[in-house]
Amino acid sequence: MSTVTQRIPNLLLGISQQPDNRKFPGQLRDSVNAFPDYALGLLKRPGGQYVTELYGASSSGKWFSILRDAQEKYVAQYDDNTFRVWSLLDGSPRRVDMGTNTGVPGTCNQTNFQTDLTAYNTAVADTAAKLALLNTAQADYAQKLAGQDATTQALFAVNYNYPVGQIEQYLVSGILENSSGVYTVKNNNTVVSTSSTLPTNYALGTELTDEHPLLASNGFKVYQAVLTVAAAHTPTELATSLTAMNTAQTNYNTAVTAEATAKTNYDAEVTNCVISATPSNGYLYGATADDIELLTLNDYTFVLNKAKTVAVKSTTSAAKPHEAFVVIKVVGTGEYEIIIDGTIRGQYTASGSHDTADIVNNLVSDINGQSFGGKAFTAAAAGPGLYISADAAFTISVVGGPSEDSIFAFQETTPTVADLPIQCKDGYVVKVVNSVDIDVDDMYVKFVADGTATYGV
Repeated sequence: MSTVTQRIPNLLLGISQQPDNRKFPGQLRDSVNAFPDYALGLLKRPGGQYVTELYGASSSGKWFSILRDAQEKYVAQYDDNTFRVWSLLDGSPRRVDMGTNTGVPGTCNQTNFQTDLTAYNTAVADTAAKLALLNTAQADYAQKLAGQDATTQALFAVNYNYPVGQIEQYLVSGILENSSGVYTVKNNNTVVSTSSTLPTNYALGTELTDEHPLLASNGFKVYQAVLTVAAAHTPTELATSLTAMNTAQTNYNTAVTAEATAKTNYDAEVTNCVISATPSNGYLYGATADDIELLTLNDYTFVLNKAKTVAVKSTTSAAKPHEAFVVIKVVGTGEYEIIIDGTIRGQYTASGSHDTADIVNNLVSDINGQSFGGKAFTAAAAGPGLYISADAAFTISVVGGPSEDSIFAFQETTPTVADLPIQCKDGYVVKVVNSVDIDVDDMYVKFVADGTATYGV
């Protein structure tokens, strides 16, 4: 069979059940514990780590994640008409206020719920901390207990040198006795003593002369060295460690009892807040796990019930006023003009010494309180822009400044969120189109000023 050489650009085209001769380059028969990444290629799947059991979770329902930042990460579930949330950092539960018209019973007290939940999470963390201290104390006691008695070690090892045509054997650990009764004691190639008496804590072990004829041929008797190692810990240290372990055990038992009490209180709050049924006019009425879709944007998670029939409410908001907003983006020399219904109604010639406020205030004075084409207009400054309204529909366009985007105006729509001003009129609603050919990315946004200001940030 001939050898086939083939260059494969990547392994990212997925698994195929086609015969090998019909697969595209990059398709696989199987992929086990692998993670395809178009930037980095086919990677080994990241490993998982058990953190804890999610207390109160059910075996079914809709699961989703809420990832806000490194410290705010949650895993959540929708089941039994209720949302449940746990921290991804330690698995601790979080309180979820289901709001009004969701079937929350009158026995549910959110303040008490939060108090008992906080106490339970604190108790769980305290039990874990006390358990870690107990494990440390138990390990220390086991070490002190094991170190109460002296121990003996049998030491013996030899090695060899190979000069040309010869074999030489030498002692690494053990005892050699020469014909004069002098003992040479070695431990890990270090000479401990050379004397007619053995050093403290050393004794003769098993004689191994017959097993080592090369050493014996030099007139030595060969022995194991028996080293006596003194006790590593004293009885006083053991008693101190035992006291510490007993204290840690008592603290752990106390923490376990406190956690059980906190758990009972928390379970009672959960029971008090169980939703048995959602009202027929509630948003989540009739929603199963498959009907729920979720989207997290910054600090908000939006819930969509696909089983809900969309309909206009009987009470509608007031009609949108006839309005526009003009933004001064770049200040420079030249004319700044506001054209209403095809006619220039606001005009200001800026010089190098003028700022945004000069331009805005002069344009406001040109329009505010005026009637153009039988329509009454008002205008007010709002930061680097001006809000214009009228008692009838009108069109608006702007031109001027040192560049084509020096001045910008919008009424009911704006191309992107980048065109939205930082300061505007409170309650102004505008449609952000984004992609012109795609409707799904359209969104309506409403400007809400800080505090009670009519025009603000």
